[in-house]
Amino acid sequence: MIPPPRWDFEPDMRPSAPAADPSAQPKPGWVSTKWKLLCVAVTIVALYLVFRRIHIATLLHILGSMHVGWFIGAMILYGIMFLPAAFRWHLALHVNDAVISPPATLAFSIIGHFFYLLLFGGAGGDAAKATVYGRRYKLPIPRTLTSVSLDRLMGSGALIVVAIIAFAITGTHGGFAETKSLSINKSAWLLLLLIPVIITALILLKRSHHESIFRRFAVAFLEGGNRLIRSPKIVLKGFFCSLLMQLAINVSLAMNLQAVSHTPLPWLKLVWAFPLITAISGLPVTVAGIGARDGAAIALLGWCGIAAADAEAMSLLALCVTVFWGLVGGIVLWRESSRAK
Repeated sequence: MIPPPRWDFEPDMRPSAPAADPSAQPKPGWVSTKWKLLCVAVTIVALYLVFRRIHIATLLHILGSMHVGWFIGAMILYGIMFLPAAFRWHLALHVNDAVISPPATLAFSIIGHFFYLLLFGGAGGDAAKATVYGRRYKLPIPRTLTSVSLDRLMGSGALIVVAIIAFAITGTHGGFAETKSLSINKSAWLLLLLIPVIITALILLKRSHHESIFRRFAVAFLEGGNRLIRSPKIVLKGFFCSLLMQLAINVSLAMNLQAVSHTPLPWLKLVWAFPLITAISGLPVTVAGIGARDGAAIALLGWCGIAAADAEAMSLLALCVTVFWGLVGGIVLWRESSRAK
C-alpha cells in the first residue's frame, strides 16, 4: 500500500472529519439506467431537429473542404487543456490528503474524460474517475469523491467569468446592435441569476432524502465549498487553472469554426457564443454533448450570421476532438489496469 503524503498545508486547512474506512466502496451504478435512456432519447430528438435544417450533402461538402491544420491545432490545444485540469484536481486531492503524484493525477484526469463520454456527463464521469483512482491507490473513496467536487467548485466560477467577459467584448464592439432578441445587459443579468438558481438546486438536493449520485455530488460540493473558503491560496490557484482550461476549450471551438469557414469571421462579435456553447454541451442531458452542442452552436452562431451548416460542421469537429481524447483516456485506463494487476 502506498503511504499517504505528508500534510504540508496550514493546520486549519486539514479536514476535521475523521478518515473514512478505505474499504468503503460506493455502488458501481454511477449513473442510473433510466437516466442513460433519457440521455439517449434526448440526443436522438435533438439530432433529428438539427438535421431537419441541414442538407447532408452540404455538410459533407463543408467537411471535405475544411482546413485540416486548424482542426489539428484544435485537437492539440484541447489536449494541452489537461495540464491545468490535472493541476487543479491535484490541488483538490492535496486538500483532501489523497494526492499521490503529479503523473498519477494527470493520468486519471485523462481517464476522467473517457468516463465523461461513457457515463454521459461530468457528474457520473467524476464519480467514476474518483472511485477508480481511490481503488487504484487504496485511498478512502469518500476523500477522492470530495476532491472531484472541490475540483468542479474551483472551476464553476471561471466559466461564468469568461462568459461575462466575452459578452462585454462583443457588446462593446456592437455585436448585439442588430439583434433585437438579445441584449448584453439582460444576458449578463441572466448569467448572474444562474448563480443563486444553481446554489438553490444544490441545497435542495442536499436536503433530499432520495439517495443518488447527484445528491452525493451536491453534499460534497457544498461541504467542499465551505472548506475552500478557508483556503484562499488554493482557490486562487484553482481559479487560474480554470481560466486556462476555459481559454483552451473555447479557442479550440473557435479553431474548429475557422477550419470549416472560407470567409473572414467577425470574431469580436462571435466570442460571446463559445462559452455558452461550452456550458450547454457540458450538461448531462445528452450523450457526450451530442445534440446539445449542435443545437446551441446553430442557434447562437446563427444570431451572428453563421450558416447552420457551418455551425453544425464545427460541432461535429468538436465532437471528433472530444472522442479522440476520450479514446486516449480509455487507453490510459487500460494501461493503469494492467499495472495494477
